[in-house]
Amino acid sequence: MSLVGVYSGYLYCLRPDAISALGHPFTADSQFDNSWGGPTLAGAWFVHALAVLGVHVLALGIMHTTAALQSRVTRRLLTP
Repeated sequence: MSLVGVYSGYLYCLRPDAISALGHPFTADSQFDNSWGGPTLAGAWFVHALAVLGVHVLALGIMHTTAALQSRVTRRLLTP
């Protein structure tokens, strides 16, 4: 899931539907009219990267909480 986020967020400009605008990232392009942060590639790229950053921070919090819970459960099971 994180790799999909990296590709669709941080590397948004390398997607096949966006790579044609790589030469002019700060000029309006009609293909980004309906994208988050459009109508420029730079705006769409920035907003997608921020969204994925938020998802990654949330995922790290969930993983930390799950690991702490697992540690408490195993400690309780392994102590006599």
